[in-house]
Amino acid sequence: MAERHSHTRLVGVALAGAAWGLGLARFLAELLFISVLHVSPWAVLGVAALCGAALALVYHLFAFSRSALVPLMIPTLYVLGVVKGALAGGVLLFGALVIAMARAMALKRECGGLERTGIPSFLGLLVFGLYLSTLLPSVGQADTLEFQVVVPLLRIAHPTGYPLYILATHPFSWLPIGNVAFRVNLASAVYATGAVLTLYFLLVRLVESRWAAALASLGFGVSGVLWSQAIVAEVYALHNLLVALALYLLLGWQDLRRWPLLSLLLGASLANHLTTALVIPAVVATLVWERPRLSLRTWALLIGLFLAGLLLYLYIPLRWPAVNNGEYISLAQFVHHVTAQQFRGALQWDGWRNPLRWAIVGRLLLSPFGLPGLLLASVGVVDWLFNDRRALVVTGMIFVAYVLYGLNYHVPDI
Repeated sequence: MAERHSHTRLVGVALAGAAWGLGLARFLAELLFISVLHVSPWAVLGVAALCGAALALVYHLFAFSRSALVPLMIPTLYVLGVVKGALAGGVLLFGALVIAMARAMALKRECGGLERTGIPSFLGLLVFGLYLSTLLPSVGQADTLEFQVVVPLLRIAHPTGYPLYILATHPFSWLPIGNVAFRVNLASAVYATGAVLTLYFLLVRLVESRWAAALASLGFGVSGVLWSQAIVAEVYALHNLLVALALYLLLGWQDLRRWPLLSLLLGASLANHLTTALVIPAVVATLVWERPRLSLRTWALLIGLFLAGLLLYLYIPLRWPAVNNGEYISLAQFVHHVTAQQFRGALQWDGWRNPLRWAIVGRLLLSPFGLPGLLLASVGVVDWLFNDRRALVVTGMIFVAYVLYGLNYHVPDI
């Protein structure tokens, strides 16, 4: 009899998951224009069945209260057409998922395993759903348009060339969804989601509260600047991911094995955006702070891995003849391209004296969360001053470096 009741519960859970899956199928059909979901009821039922099976498996593993699954019925309003539009449907879908997760964790007495796996899973689904629901559906302007052309054809972008971004994003152009421009835009949504999740795992290590880490990471994910770069073809979402990974290796992983990984990461990240150099002083400060016992052989390995990451720039001379009528790039042209010499005039080291530049940077600092956000940040700074000076020094040095960069680099999209 107990086994029969257990099977009945699993069926009920699977039906709740299938109801949510019907909403997901409609969302995918409307947002990604997947034709099979428009014309085949079997495809729709397949998505629903997969969601139902996945939820039944999660329930079997974690045995949370079934009453927590009631919010998963909310997207039925979207399925029935009461709520219309992919954006509204996406909010219902992922909002229902987050509410159900929160309720499950509140009703479960021992929720350690669910917290470890559930919070980052739902956080990733939520921010990716937001990015996906607002993703630029086709071609963009300026640099976005350039990358939408360069990436699928493996051409060479404007200085500095951005070889890592081009090579990492190119496989997205193979996806059988949407148009090519949409696929390249989609890469930014994936990179930005990765940045949010990396920040979450770093904060779990630093503040030891999964809920605080989730709220802070979600705030970062929905901040205007990051969101704007997560929905178009641009290099900045990937740059955020790489910097977040560097911070995780600096602060979240106390092990000598992290230094080779960090060296390779920094070299490769410089092949995506040169402002990675602004992270290097914090790396040096961490080495001085920790004074790890590294042998000469290890130092040689670190330098070699850093240079190996930079070898991604060889993409430019190797690919240059294919996109320039067989002409090879000269060494002078190569150096000029990868160091962005044409933009040197925009870097004016006296920008810190200009009140207008301070006003621009100040507006950027206020724009995500306003004065309340800066006050909360101040509380964190004071707390770290007494409890985690190493984290304060590392993040503070990077913060100051980027502020100085913003003050001195005179470009319209700072």
